[in-house]
Amino acid sequence: MSQDTPNTLQPPVLSSSQTLPPPDPNQQYREFKQGQQPFPQYPQYQSRLPDPPKPPKKRYKLLRNKWFWIAVGGFVALSVIVSALSGGMTSTTPPTSDATQPAQNTQPVQQAQPTQAQPTVAPTQAQPTVAPTQVPTASPAQLEAVYKASTTSTTVATLDKDGNVDQGKDVHFTATILNFVKDDSGNTAGANVDDPNTSGVIQVVFPQGTDLSRLNTDDTLEVWGTDAGVSSGPNAFGATVQEVGIAALYMTDQTTGYHAG
Repeated sequence: MSQDTPNTLQPPVLSSSQTLPPPDPNQQYREFKQGQQPFPQYPQYQSRLPDPPKPPKKRYKLLRNKWFWIAVGGFVALSVIVSALSGGMTSTTPPTSDATQPAQNTQPVQQAQPTQAQPTVAPTQAQPTVAPTQVPTASPAQLEAVYKASTTSTTVATLDKDGNVDQGKDVHFTATILNFVKDDSGNTAGANVDDPNTSGVIQVVFPQGTDLSRLNTDDTLEVWGTDAGVSSGPNAFGATVQEVGIAALYMTDQTTGYHAG
């Protein structure tokens, strides 16, 4: 074969008297390997896979019927539980009604009791209006005036004569200082007084905080105090004497104008 001739095979020309040999099935493969003829191209066919089998309708129906029966069974079980609970409640209601009957019988007794009038504690509401709560608001001058108004006016002679009769009474009188007296500690705590117009001697205990420098013998004292009754004690001469004692709450020296109490 020459280089100018194309790489194609020409079929042999046979006469009418010649017969073709039987075709060799491997001839084309041999010619392909020898480079005399290209390998024949055969049409390619795409294989088609069969469709997946569909689930039988009967199986689907059976599955659906299965869930249906499960639901029916659950509903039946729920209805049975509800009926059981309702039966239990109805069975227990008679005891509760019987138990409430005694309570209903006791309610009238509780209502018949005296009305629990705890809010009617009037004294607690009236406490703010009690007069003693107003006493701290009064001034010392007002308290002094109230006390002086409550005393009974008398004289030294009457007090000396009555002795213990007037003990505990609040009295008011006027007297003259005779001499000063001392307590058990040696401190001047009072004075013996008399009335120049009458006879009799009594003892006056000064109020706390009295300024002794403002008091003198023969000064005239106006006294408001409580009768303490008769007390005994030695006098300046060592003799035991008995005198009515007055615990003065307020005292005015009319000679000097000094006020104590």
